[in-house]
Amino acid sequence: MTSSRFVSFTIVNGAYYHYALTLAQSYLDNNPESLFYVFYLGEEPTYIPDSARTIVKVVDEEMINDLKSRAFYYEITELSTSIKPNCFRYLGELGFKKIIYLDPDIFIYKSLENIDNLLENQNIIITPHSTEPIYDGLLPDDLSFLRSGSYNLGFIAIRWNDKTKLFIDWWMSRLRYNAFNAFSKGMFTDQKWIDLIPGFFDGVYILKDNGYNVAYWNLHGRKIELEDGEFKSNGGPLYFFHFSGISLNNNLVSKYSTRYSSYYDLGIDITILFERYKAKLLENYGITESQRKSQNSYNYFGDGELISELDRLIYLNYNVYSGQCIDASKITRKEFYRLIQSTPENRVSCEFTYDPRLGRISQQISRLPAPVKSIARSLSTMNWVSKIVSLTNNSVNKINTSQIIYALYKESNEGNA
Repeated sequence: MTSSRFVSFTIVNGAYYHYALTLAQSYLDNNPESLFYVFYLGEEPTYIPDSARTIVKVVDEEMINDLKSRAFYYEITELSTSIKPNCFRYLGELGFKKIIYLDPDIFIYKSLENIDNLLENQNIIITPHSTEPIYDGLLPDDLSFLRSGSYNLGFIAIRWNDKTKLFIDWWMSRLRYNAFNAFSKGMFTDQKWIDLIPGFFDGVYILKDNGYNVAYWNLHGRKIELEDGEFKSNGGPLYFFHFSGISLNNNLVSKYSTRYSSYYDLGIDITILFERYKAKLLENYGITESQRKSQNSYNYFGDGELISELDRLIYLNYNVYSGQCIDASKITRKEFYRLIQSTPENRVSCEFTYDPRLGRISQQISRLPAPVKSIARSLSTMNWVSKIVSLTNNSVNKINTSQIIYALYKESNEGNA
């Protein structure tokens, strides 16, 4: 590898910092000439690794100018994934020519020099969730991949050039407002968008090697064995395992899967894989305690009141339709709801898809008598409504629902000059 041209990175907040440090250590152990960046969401962590090859970069508004606004309408996972292309651009503009993103709950077992070699001729490398159909009726299944995306974005690699700059610009534009976990809207954070890139962009390589991005979603087709001190996947090298949904408190393969319960049931070799990873994770768990226990400032209004999911979605509509940005940490929840009533709508953004049917419904709602709207507003922002909006995400479009509720706060524009 060329040390000055090749780099990898992840994105975390305090709650996942120990995962990021574990990943960084495994990556640097197996890629001794490379660097690893940890893009950190939140105040600068008190613990910074001694290694000069691990760079902790606090994400700020100089790097992402609408960070405060995104942190209001996105919850933390959505926020983290929405800035992924921005991080690619940051590293590309630093001069790195080959850039890999890795989810923090990944562990590296072999050198990624094959990725380095592939990027000599390919522009973008992605891995499919699964390379064979699933018929057992358990989760995840083929339908799960249709909803969440064909490719798992725990890994993506790019060669920084004029063609991939176009891809990154497109991806950044889409994720500014469209990185919600909202299946019924056709979204799943940053991931679902990648289904489109083999058709939109050239030089996209789909990496099907059974040793990359092994996880609960493809274990049905991959056998993990320990041979001569090295882990194998279907007889070949295991390059990295994605421990998505793992917990230090139990022996579940993943909290997201119904296919497997305990990894003890999958044999001694995969049990060793999981136990060794958890031991490494535990080493970093203690030294990141202050980060894990610190409150995520993106979750609260200025008066300390928790920002609900419905608050976030109503702010999304406010930001899209008015063009005004708000730093939630600077106002109270009551001030926010007063502000959205008094700010006129003055723009249409091509970065957000409008449904004209909803627009007509919103106009009708805005013409309701003031007493009716006042009662409806009070009811719509109660905690139980926010919980319903969240729980019905997979069957009811929560973003559309929030647009209807947002309309309760707006005055009719009819007759206005």
